[in-house]
Amino acid sequence: MDALTGVFNRRFMEEALTREVAQAERYHRNLVIMPDSDLVQAGVTVRRLQWCLERWNDSEQREYRLSLSCGVAEYKPGRTVEDVIKAADANLYIEKASRGKVEALP
Repeated sequence: MDALTGVFNRRFMEEALTREVAQAERYHRNLVIMPDSDLVQAGVTVRRLQWCLERWNDSEQREYRLSLSCGVAEYKPGRTVEDVIKAADANLYIEKASRGKVEALP
């Protein structure tokens, strides 16, 4: 967790992913950044969050708008934590370029 902001940081994510990857390998299951979800479920969840933010943005006149961009990645046996992070990062950049379309490429 970032000491200044109190927000979970990349180190926290890497530690959590390492734990989740170990569990996925132990039980031979697929894994996405959101445990117990597949790519479709993760994409649906992200789209729901984006929809909620849009409704919130439209609910009042504000000087700012909030948005959410996510890169969804899936753990598959043989991938490293770094592989999953790279895939999520690549999908994040694609998602940002498409302005709100959630990308979940292998």
